Amino acid sequence: MLSQKNLFRILSFFLIISTILFVVSRNILSPFGSFRFLYAPLWLLVVTLYKPQIYNQKPVQVLVLYGLLSILVLQHTLWSYMSDWYQIMIIEEFYALIVAVTLMAYYYVSKDYRGWALLGKWSLVFIVITGVMTVIATSIMPLLSRQSAAGFEGLPKMRALYDITGCGGYGFGQAITLLFPILIYNIKFKRQSTVSRRIFILLIIFLFYVVLRIQVFANIITASVAIIVSLLGVRRIKTSIALIVMVLIFAYIVPLQFYAAVLTSASKFFDKGSENYYKLNDMASFVENPNLNRSTSAGGRVDRYPLLLKAFIKSPLLGDASYNSIYDYQLNVGGHLHWMSRLTVWGIFGFLFYLFMLGTIFKKILSLFDKQFGFYYTLSIFAFIIMGFMKTITGREGWMVLFVIIPGLYFLPLISKNKSIVN
Repeated sequence: MLSQKNLFRILSFFLIISTILFVVSRNILSPFGSFRFLYAPLWLLVVTLYKPQIYNQKPVQVLVLYGLLSILVLQHTLWSYMSDWYQIMIIEEFYALIVAVTLMAYYYVSKDYRGWALLGKWSLVFIVITGVMTVIATSIMPLLSRQSAAGFEGLPKMRALYDITGCGGYGFGQAITLLFPILIYNIKFKRQSTVSRRIFILLIIFLFYVVLRIQVFANIITASVAIIVSLLGVRRIKTSIALIVMVLIFAYIVPLQFYAAVLTSASKFFDKGSENYYKLNDMASFVENPNLNRSTSAGGRVDRYPLLLKAFIKSPLLGDASYNSIYDYQLNVGGHLHWMSRLTVWGIFGFLFYLFMLGTIFKKILSLFDKQFGFYYTLSIFAFIIMGFMKTITGREGWMVLFVIIPGLYFLPLISKNKSIVN
């Protein structure tokens, strides 16, 4: 007979498969590959029936309160003028959050750290498989992953290739970007893991190549910064911070023309018709002449901040969604900037509660780790924050990586050694 522990392990594996192993989840009979319509609701039902004590965990309580207030109450009262697009995005995000956070809370409450480690290890395997399929699919259609953000409207052949190959999309690109600090940690601080340093090195090289193939420039920038800063980190956290600050100061005093020349040179490694080639040259132009206008893609993106700020100033406390605003254009254009658009729509009060909710979850997860691993996990959080300044945070993949998969990787030594590494 299936034990309760094995039931939860199996369900959590299906949640991960439906989140990142797309070659399976998109190609089996509906709804058996569906996160949204099968595994997520089934997980929440089973957890509520058989492990209700997870709702005593502060991160879960704060998240549920956030959902009740922001979605069930405030969107129909204070924020009744919120656009349909924002309403859907916020509901989708909460759905992904509640599953990821209860999954994290289950493993924490049940103290099944070995099961968590197995989940983390197999998640890496699934990520590699999806990475391979992404490389294959984008070799056939280079802009396939980028186009996934638009839903392939009017592009049935592209949609079919995306589904059949299990190509990673927008959210997958963001998710693997968050892994680089942890992979580098496992190279620098060997902890008798079942995975060798060589494999982690190959993983970093391969996953960075996948990020390049996906052709979302914000992810490439974030991944590059995360890798450099993680490599600079040393055993003593204070020394790491001092070293990083010195590098930032040095980077600040280097002439802008140098960065423009580097970007232009880097663009030559890509096909002239690729998005990466265009973005690197576009960024070089913006660095040399940083005007906030749409003469460059980078300038146009940065120009969205003043547009959103204009809307924010009209109702800074309660948010633009609290009245019949005339700034729909600014909000639609600025929706790609996750943090600033949320601040503008919700106002200071709503946005601070959102940050408090996320901070409560991150604080709980950080309490699991030793100081060294916690430092590199913090770098993953910073990578997540950086992306939110350049793009919208979308999909469930990033939340699963931050809340479930990375903590699972922390417990990898338990697979080969029966000992506790919990603080």
